Amino acid sequence: MTRHSTTWHRRSVPAGLPVKQVYGIISDRAGRILLLQDGSRFNLPGGKPARGETFCQTLQRECMEEAQVTLSRITYLGFVRVSEHHHGRSVPEYAQVRMVALLDRILNHATDPATGRTYARLMMVPRKAASALNWGSHGFAQIQAATEVLIEEYGITSTMDETVLNLEPNPPRGWAAS
Repeated sequence: MTRHSTTWHRRSVPAGLPVKQVYGIISDRAGRILLLQDGSRFNLPGGKPARGETFCQTLQRECMEEAQVTLSRITYLGFVRVSEHHHGRSVPEYAQVRMVALLDRILNHATDPATGRTYARLMMVPRKAASALNWGSHGFAQIQAATEVLIEEYGITSTMDETVLNLEPNPPRGWAAS
């Protein structure tokens, strides 16, 4: 049995703490957040850094592979410290980095070449995104921190339209990120 313990931190990853994943809180210009849906599970786009990649490069590559989107204005947000215990034995702690970015372009839907899976791409208001992720209070804190960056640094204000926008199978006619 595996148990996880996670804590959210809005600062740089401490020296010596390995980064195993980089995920992005990606927003369109209406303030909606991109989530990927795989069956009944929702997640942010992202994944494992390749050797020599920066956090930005990892996020750009993973967003293209998983969600077929391009990004602009990528900003570091913070990290989640993960502690795991497998069958009562501790595993070394690691970090999952969180970035914020603006959605630049949505490309035609495709299968993730790394996993062979095709994810539904959904855009939703931050409150709904945090709820769908189901990460508890630190998930809401991450989305809130990202929303602050979107407002303060990018000039994005959240849409009042609570409709979930499904980008399947391809972007809606007339839809643009800007």
